Amino acid sequence: MIGSNSIDSDMLLQLVESICAALNYMRRRGIVHGDVKPSNIGFDSEFSAKLLDFGLAGAASNAVSTDSDEKPRGGTYAYMSPEQLLGGQADQRADLWSLAVTLFECMSGYNPLQSDTIQTTAENVFNAENLISHGPLPRFFKIALAADIRNRPQSAAELLNLFRDKIESNGDHLRLAS
Repeated sequence: MIGSNSIDSDMLLQLVESICAALNYMRRRGIVHGDVKPSNIGFDSEFSAKLLDFGLAGAASNAVSTDSDEKPRGGTYAYMSPEQLLGGQADQRADLWSLAVTLFECMSGYNPLQSDTIQTTAENVFNAENLISHGPLPRFFKIALAADIRNRPQSAAELLNLFRDKIESNGDHLRLAS
């Protein structure tokens, strides 16, 4: 379906609903995935998205920690939230950030945060709001990728509602990158 380079808004919403439901289920159990990214999302025959690779998952209080050099352990830099890169404790909002980066990549064909160096990738994470202004659904991503955790969706339900609102105002079809 995604290979057709065009996806209707209903299919995209189904994908987001599936992942948000999984993240909400995990939140109720105090678990943070810690590495939400395209390669960790699979699909069944009904196009229901499934989270994969729970190797970094853990309790919200210690899902992301730092070593003695204050560098984040685990996860993939280009999908990490600012608080993860700073070595702070991650909660569901870090997974929601990663989901938003994943959605941007799904819709545009590239990850605007990815760079040749870890340092530049980290700088891009802290500047994500400005890097996505010309991509798909810029108002959604400006909120979902806000550097300040207090300005981002606080729950999977809030992220899903924001996404629904922005995609419904964008029309019936969205083009995906080839």
